[in-house]
Amino acid sequence: MKLHGSLDNYIAMHRERHGLSQRELSVLISVGQRGVMASIETGLRRPNVVNMIALELVFGSPTSELFRGLSERVAEDVRYQARELLQHIGDNPSPDLVPKFELLSRLAHPDDVQFIPECRPL
Repeated sequence: MKLHGSLDNYIAMHRERHGLSQRELSVLISVGQRGVMASIETGLRRPNVVNMIALELVFGSPTSELFRGLSERVAEDVRYQARELLQHIGDNPSPDLVPKFELLSRLAHPDDVQFIPECRPL
């Protein structure tokens, strides 16, 4: 088995570990053509949500692990966008914005200790 390193996905590694060909995996997850599976494995094509769920079922690994590199990039994009949205709320949100503030804070800074801001009076 070849060493895959840090990739968008680890589908080929899992497929090879289980002795499946690209054609067999294509049949299992209903992608139709082997070429499509090759494109997914190389990161040239992203599978649809149904294919991702099927891959998770076939290999018994969460999508975030099967698509580690892609998952990390998506997480960073979400963190960036959450930080951008937080700037519009400010440090002292009104009571109706506290749930949004808490969600965005958790997304923007997942490693930080969460705090609940003081609410300004209505």
